[in-house]
Formats: sequence, structure tokens, C-alpha cells
Amino acid sequence: MPKYTLLFLMEMIAFSSFSQQKLVGTKQYNYDSFGAIEQIDSSSFIYDSNLGALTSNEPVLGFDGELVIWFYTQPMIGCNKEFKYVGSAGIPIDTINYELTSGFVTLKQTSLNPTRELFTYNANNDLIAIEKQVLYSFNTDYVFEKRTEYEYTLNGKRALVRRFFGEPNVQISSDSLFYNSDGQLVRVVTTNYSVSTGQASPYLEFSISYNGNEVNNVKSYLGNTFQFSQLKWDFDYYYTAGKLTLIDGVNITDGNIGVVNFTYDSNDKIVEIEAIQDNALNKVVVFEYDNEGFITREKYSDRSSISNQLVIASDKYFYYEKSSLGNEDQSINQSSIYPNPANNEITVKTDDVIFLLRIYSMTGQLMIEQNTNTVCLESLSNGNYVIEALGRKGSIRSQFLKQ
Repeated sequence: MPKYTLLFLMEMIAFSSFSQQKLVGTKQYNYDSFGAIEQIDSSSFIYDSNLGALTSNEPVLGFDGELVIWFYTQPMIGCNKEFKYVGSAGIPIDTINYELTSGFVTLKQTSLNPTRELFTYNANNDLIAIEKQVLYSFNTDYVFEKRTEYEYTLNGKRALVRRFFGEPNVQISSDSLFYNSDGQLVRVVTTNYSVSTGQASPYLEFSISYNGNEVNNVKSYLGNTFQFSQLKWDFDYYYTAGKLTLIDGVNITDGNIGVVNFTYDSNDKIVEIEAIQDNALNKVVVFEYDNEGFITREKYSDRSSISNQLVIASDKYFYYEKSSLGNEDQSINQSSIYPNPANNEITVKTDDVIFLLRIYSMTGQLMIEQNTNTVCLESLSNGNYVIEALGRKGSIRSQFLKQ
């Protein structure tokens, strides 16, 4: 089966429901081929005065490189600052600062090996360019590294994607998207270009047919020139009660048979995507959601090349803030905050999975933030504070005395 790597994304169903929940953090466990934890990566997000409204996750029809597939993505987020950590101890490794204009991210800048991304929009608020720049140690100015440009049809559908890399701004690939009279995406051509000559090199082409509003069949072709292309994958799509439940097809060139099964919960949310190759289970993605319909977990399993068995490759958790400072304590009877009064450190023990601890002054000023269960208090003067713990089940908070 093709890898689940997103080449480009074309939304076919609009995000529909809104919430004032804030995505406050993520934590991802990465595993090696033996099933042992290889690395832990996490992020926490700061919003300042920005409301940080998120749209509830809805299925999106897009391409993973060779399949047209329903999948879920991380909730859209517009924060002011992101802190990145690594390891079980939550060692800070980077800070990403965001600038927003009219609610849209226009700048994303990192502090480690300084890089920045510039986002440009047209009058319709369509994203038309993302440019990445790098600050090298031998240069005082940011230097262009790569750029992606987008063009749209008159009715706002993405029509062209161009990618450039390095100096002197060499084009390396392009995606051309074509629609029928009903506005349905029916053809995509991905062309790669030689860096040295600028000439077109092997390219991919997707042909999409429909049965009403439902994708019926997708064929992918691999070509060497614009005059020659060879059918590679041929997939059929099947639905149950209007929901995509099965994709199956064959790799014409290699003879592989591929099957993708989709499982839904009672709220029509996808809870599992299962990929099978030549009658052997190859990949599985499992999703979990909270009561608001937001993704809380995304577990990805892959076939190990060593044991030839399915093992967890990554397990990612999403954490949301559902209440603000000043509300009454939540689930405080199920947690333990000690010692109180505290001297050098304070610990939160709870039946929840704690992702982030924050300490506020009594006026609401954020004093400390970290992603471990124990907080060092040496930087605080004596007095009363509020400690807030953010976990999978929500947030808990309590006052304590530093002495």
C-alpha cells in the first residue's frame, strides 16, 4: 500500500461546528521496530489575548500520494507561541513564535537554528504562498530556502501548486488540479522538474470518477514524459449509508492487491482506518475523540520489517483547555496536590494523564509552565498561587501556599 504521506490537501467537505476550546498541547510517543519507545515529542501552545477558536474535526477528502482517502487532521489552531519539548523529562528544545493578522497566521518563527515561514493571502483570504527562510551563522539576514505558491479558480478552488527550492529559486515540482462542471475534482497532474536543466521528469497523474457526489474510482498513472503514462494503481470506492467504508484495488505494475477499511462510531466519526496488502494487515490508524468531537488520540501502527508483525509506530495525544482560571475546581477530589504549603516544589498526582502544569499568581499572571507532574518553586516569592493541571479529561486547579 502507498505510504500515508500527504502531498497536498484538497478540502471537499467544509468544517461545520465551532467551539471556543483551545488546543493547549500535544504529546507524541514514537516507537522503534521492536515496539520500544524511541523518542517523545511534545508541544504546548500559548494564546495570550487570542481566543484560539478551533473548528471541530470533520472528515476531509484528500490525497496521500496514490489514494484519494477520507482522513482526519489536527484541529486548526491560531496561537501566539508554541513551546516544543523532547524526552520523558520534557526538555525544552525550541520556541516557535506566531504572528496573526485578522486571525490568520502570517509569520511562524523558530528560535533553534533560526528559521521563519511567511504566509501570504489574497483578498479572499486564500493562502497563496508559504516561504521558508533560514538564518545561517555566517549571515545576518534570512536567506530563502523554499517556497510554495498556490493559485485558485474563480470560485475559490485550488487549481495550481508550485514548489521552489534553494537559490536561485528553482522550481522543483507542480500540481495542476482540474474540475468538472459540478465543481468536482476529476484530474490531478503532479510534475517534477530537473534542478539542473529545468526539464520535466517523471510525473504522477490521478483520474477521479464519481457516482453522484461520491468518489467512485481513482486511477493513478506514472509517466516519464507528457506523451507517455502507465496505469499504476486502480482503486474502487464503496459506501454504506453514505459513508466510505471500503477502498480496494490493484497495483497494475507490481501486481499488489490493496484494501482500506474504515470503521465509524455512532457519531459518524472515523475510529479506525485499516490498510491491507496482499491479504496481510499492513497499517492501522486508530482515533479517539472527546465529547465535543475533537481528536484526543491518534495511534498509528505499521508492519515491522524485522518481526514482520504490526507494531505501534507512533501514539499522539491532543489536550484541550475547556475552562478558564477562576472557575471552581474540577475533579479536585480525584487528584492530590502536595505538599501544601510548599517550599521548593509541588506535585500533582491524579488518575488522569497530566500533560501540562501551569502556576498563576492570584492576579492571573502566568508564572511557570512545564509538562511534568512536579514543579520547582524556587523562582517564586512566598505567597498564594493557583496551580492548574491540564490532562486528557480536562483541567483541574487549586490554590496553594509557597513559603
